[in-house]
Amino acid sequence: MTCDKAHVLLPWSAVLTFDENMKLTVDWYKKYHESPDQNLYHYTVHQIHQYTEVARKRDQFWACSIFTEILIVTYFVSDGCLS
Repeated sequence: MTCDKAHVLLPWSAVLTFDENMKLTVDWYKKYHESPDQNLYHYTVHQIHQYTEVARKRDQFWACSIFTEILIVTYFVSDGCLS
């Protein structure tokens, strides 16, 4: 997955540190391996909300709107990332 669309659609810049990124990624894979048959849609959307909240707290312009979260979730769903 790349962030190319985010650069085009939003004035996006990286928000998380390397360690924060790794924690979210490891948490997601742990959740997946606990039960590979489960649908991770809700967990992934929860992580997107967490990420967006961190971005808001760090004054990221693109994260100041609920429409941004809708756009991000729609991007993942439309690209099949959450199916």
